[in-house]
Amino acid sequence: MSRRKSSAPPVSKGRRGDNVPAFGAPTEDDASLLQPSRFPISTALSTRILTQKATVPSLSSLAARSFVTHVQALSENERSWAYSKRYLKRLPDILVPRLFSMLRSSCPTLLSHGLIVLYFLRGPSLVLSSDLPGVQRLTITSVAHNTALRELYLIGFDKFADTVFVSILASLPQLRILVLRGCSKVGTKTAEVIGNACPSLTTLNLNYTSVPPVSLLGLLTSCTNLEVLKVAGIQNWTDATFAKLLAGLAPDMTLPHMKTLKFRQLGLSDTSMHTFIALCPNLTRLDVSFTRLHRPPLSIVAPAYALEKMSLTSTVLSSTDVVSLISTLPNLQTLYLGALGSGQCSSSSIGNISAMTMTDDTLTWLTEALENFEHLEKLSLVGNTKLGLTSRHEEHGPLANLILRVGRKCKARPPYLID
Repeated sequence: MSRRKSSAPPVSKGRRGDNVPAFGAPTEDDASLLQPSRFPISTALSTRILTQKATVPSLSSLAARSFVTHVQALSENERSWAYSKRYLKRLPDILVPRLFSMLRSSCPTLLSHGLIVLYFLRGPSLVLSSDLPGVQRLTITSVAHNTALRELYLIGFDKFADTVFVSILASLPQLRILVLRGCSKVGTKTAEVIGNACPSLTTLNLNYTSVPPVSLLGLLTSCTNLEVLKVAGIQNWTDATFAKLLAGLAPDMTLPHMKTLKFRQLGLSDTSMHTFIALCPNLTRLDVSFTRLHRPPLSIVAPAYALEKMSLTSTVLSSTDVVSLISTLPNLQTLYLGALGSGQCSSSSIGNISAMTMTDDTLTWLTEALENFEHLEKLSLVGNTKLGLTSRHEEHGPLANLILRVGRKCKARPPYLID
């Protein structure tokens, strides 16, 4: 019997990788993809899903997944649960944070105060958040027993007083990373004890707390290796309160290790931010979104070209300043330019289209500046309501031009709500 011949064209047997286009290279489908009638939703042309290389999980990962999958059933049987808890006590410290993270995601209601304290307050890292029903005040204060803790994340505990956090941090001298995001009553006392008790700190997140600027004097002086400082959304940060911090710093003080600054949603103007940023000559990530910024923050900082991430969303920078600044930052990987001109995201300015500074002309200049940026992966222009007004009837306007020349090289669409 003769074998039936396939009608499919022969497959080339050249070397692997032959004729494979480079990432972001133009294809024959580009022209048709830019026809708006094919994609009625606004995000269709800005998102691509990249294939991920499959990796074989480690044996410890497979064991942890199996335990998490069956933990509910195990906990319902007294004998099997007692047996499981014996092995939890024998779990190496290095694996405790990973298993705790998996349990938080899959079965948070199972994590009672007693279970957390007995089995999961050890290891080099700990994450506790207010959405865990089993976490109580006593759970948090018990953290102080793990004096070898290097990373501590306490998130969203807005009901606990400043003194609660003071009692913990005074016993954790080896901390490298401390996140107190959303602990709204954290204030002066906590900031002071951080400076006194945690000299090795490299990352500090005080977003949405009540820490006044002047209380950072001690930790900025003693934590000489600090690389990340996040103070977003703190209500009492104004030019007047910030001036007390600046006045207390030594005249020759610099922060050479500082890589990340997050001043998002602070009531600070150019004078305050420019002065502090000038103390950080090696910044790689800067977020000054939703502030009173009028002029580029890096005009007095060198070398500006080291910056990898910048967010200017909802500032009132002029188009000329934006393009001029970005042109000097060829190593940018992430760039947020949402709602330029709206100024601290006030509803009145966002509703007033004339307040927006990002226009089609600006976008054309920006495209010219970004086209040769080899490392750019994320770009956000959300909320710039003037874009497209002068070119809505053009087949290949500034937006399409941006997608063709810049957008195709981006590897991710950034979230519009960033931490």
